[in-house]
Amino acid sequence: MENIESSIFIPPKTVGGGEKSEKEGADGKSPEALLERSSQVIARIDEAISQLETVNDDDVVEVISQLEELKRRARDIEDQAQTVLGKVV
Repeated sequence: MENIESSIFIPPKTVGGGEKSEKEGADGKSPEALLERSSQVIARIDEAISQLETVNDDDVVEVISQLEELKRRARDIEDQAQTVLGKVV
């Protein structure tokens, strides 16, 4: 089975020659970037879950559970980014 984490990893985007944009904080994670990435991660997790649901195996059930937890974390990050941007959550 393919490594689930590597299949949903979305590398961070940088501006120009690898330099951070002015909007990004010291850690390189602007609210806009976090919002975009969390949305992408949630979509990829949903896709992985739908593919795994066709398999009837106890190990797969555990993997789906872990993916659901990752999705909850991504939604939390998305909510925090929306709050920082002043959007209604």
